[in-house]
Amino acid sequence: METSAVSAGTLGDSIRVGINYNTPTPESTFNVVLFQSTVDFGVELFGLAIPLTMVAATLLVVPFRETTRPSRLTTRAAIVGALVLAAAIFAHPFTTSVQEDHDALVDKRTHSYEELRAELTRHPLDYLGYGQIAVEFGSTTDAKKIQLINHALRLHPTHPGLHKLAARMLLANRLTKQAAVEYSLAVRGAMKPGTLVAEIVTVMPTPADAAAALPTDYKNVDVLLKTLDDQKRNDVAERWLARVVENPQHDATLIDKLYKLAMLHKDFDTAKHVALLRMNVSHTSTSRLMLAKVRFARQEYDEVLSGLADIATWQGRIDEQSEAWLLMCDARREKKDYDEAIKCLHRLDGAGLLPGPKRTAITQRLTGIEEDREHEVRAKVIEDIEHSLKAGSGATLPLPSAGTPGQTLDKSPIHNPLLKPKP
Repeated sequence: METSAVSAGTLGDSIRVGINYNTPTPESTFNVVLFQSTVDFGVELFGLAIPLTMVAATLLVVPFRETTRPSRLTTRAAIVGALVLAAAIFAHPFTTSVQEDHDALVDKRTHSYEELRAELTRHPLDYLGYGQIAVEFGSTTDAKKIQLINHALRLHPTHPGLHKLAARMLLANRLTKQAAVEYSLAVRGAMKPGTLVAEIVTVMPTPADAAAALPTDYKNVDVLLKTLDDQKRNDVAERWLARVVENPQHDATLIDKLYKLAMLHKDFDTAKHVALLRMNVSHTSTSRLMLAKVRFARQEYDEVLSGLADIATWQGRIDEQSEAWLLMCDARREKKDYDEAIKCLHRLDGAGLLPGPKRTAITQRLTGIEEDREHEVRAKVIEDIEHSLKAGSGATLPLPSAGTPGQTLDKSPIHNPLLKPKP
């Protein structure tokens, strides 16, 4: 209320001064600032300012005088003249906008040098004209063309088309690594990189070079993977993902995709590296199972057994537990430790992790172990026979110690008729 009283008093002083002397005073200046700042002081002061302003507007004396106005005909004529002048100016090519020039350059396949020079005269800071001159009026080894492209890149450093043009020039001069850098910048700035990626995997000499031409920080990874899969270039996808997963911020999803590709192409070295990387990122049963799989594929059976030694204490997904048990049993079978392999399968069967139809995996392995044993016995017998045959013509074959009752066995040595006699 005190502030309101002060405001009302100073306002009255300014009104009286305005009527009597028509000269500004500090009080009137204060009121002007005060009314302009009402929004900063709240509703109370604003509610006071409105009625005071209404009252002050009825008290102030403002002199009025008639002004001379031009005739309506003169006004209309001036408006029409201004419109005609504006139309003449805008109809001139010099007033063409940058976008209009871009559309004209894109719609027309070939251009004369004069047309491009005129476009640069209208828009000296436009990148497209310099790039178009470099494309249409210069060889791949022309130093002037390189200067034009560099100048265009200075004007628009992130334009994908300019980087693609620079990459093509560098690749034509067999500068593959520099071309890969330019292609990477072009892909990073492209809205739809499908066509550009298809060009990269076609023109780059090796899959490693093509992978180096793809940016490792591209946000939409699935788009690039889908494009590479459509081009049937999963070899490039695998090498590119191998570079992506080495970024400081590890993504388990990308690691799993690379692991799947590496296992699909039987690139077990890459798969093992990725599995170990996943173990460092996320030490879970899934990571341990992935590592065990690639170790089994590399025939590192001892590492498989040591890595899965505590399988009986695993918690979590039943499918992962059962798969880990089967891997451990298979590793013992591959080591020809058949007794332990059978015990392993029986423990898995007793754990109830493979109920119903899934139990077939256990029975098939048990049958396979028995077949392996029989095969080893047969192989041992055949090996002994071959060893006896290779021993020479004086070698004898083992005979039964006893025959049928009432039958006399001929115990004379059996000679191999296929072997030549020793000299």
